[in-house]
Amino acid sequence: MNINDLRVFRVVAKKRSISYAAEELNYVQSNVTSRIKRLESEFNVTLFYRHARGVSLTPAGKELLTYTDQIFQLLDRAQKSLQEFSKTPRGELKIGAIDSTSLVRLPKTIASYSKKKSGCRNHCINRYNGTANPSGTAIRIGRSFCGWTC
Repeated sequence: MNINDLRVFRVVAKKRSISYAAEELNYVQSNVTSRIKRLESEFNVTLFYRHARGVSLTPAGKELLTYTDQIFQLLDRAQKSLQEFSKTPRGELKIGAIDSTSLVRLPKTIASYSKKKSGCRNHCINRYNGTANPSGTAIRIGRSFCGWTC
């Protein structure tokens, strides 16, 4: 199944006409017809009743239109959500540090970062005692994304 075929199907269903859909999509009519036939062949169903003055959806076509509308709504939501990542980072920030750093230096740094990057909701400070390189170990095992040692 091709997303562009579903897009063509959706326009044909809304316009109730292959020629009007072709005009809106800037496709030749034969291209629109072949895409509809490809979907019908793939699903082994008839999606449209063909009439002298256009087309109308079969029960299978109505069912596919319901799913197609949901697919495109999800695609729109995904696109909007992902565009927000370029504006404001989101997610969890993991920091590994020894006690003295986590008590003295990190609170101000995290407060400053939080003001600038409000989309980063969760800040998790992992504190370690007594190891030679706690931040490096935490990064290697995936418990921290960055680390500070003094």
